[in-house]
Amino acid sequence: MEKVYWSESAERKMLTYESKYFTIVETRSYIAYLMNSIENILLNPHLSTRYTEEQGKYKGLSRVVFNKFKIYYEKLDNQIIIVAIKFPREK
Repeated sequence: MEKVYWSESAERKMLTYESKYFTIVETRSYIAYLMNSIENILLNPHLSTRYTEEQGKYKGLSRVVFNKFKIYYEKLDNQIIIVAIKFPREK
C-alpha cells in the first residue's frame, strides 16, 4: 500500500503559510484540510492530471496542482515523497 511522506522543507513551508484575510485558526484549519486533500489526490491516480517537469529546479519530478498550490513529488516503490510546494502566485 502506498504512503505519502512530506519532506521536512515542504511540511515546514505548509505550516508557515499565512493569510492576511483569515484568522490564525481559520488558516490552520485550511492548512490541515489542504494537506489531507493533497495526500488523497496523490494516492488516487485518477483524480488529477499529473505532469513531469522537464526543466528548471524540479526537473524530473512529478507535479500536480490543487487549489492553485503546485505540489512537486517523486514516487519511490510504495512511497510518494512530497519534495516541494509552491504557494499561489509564487514564482
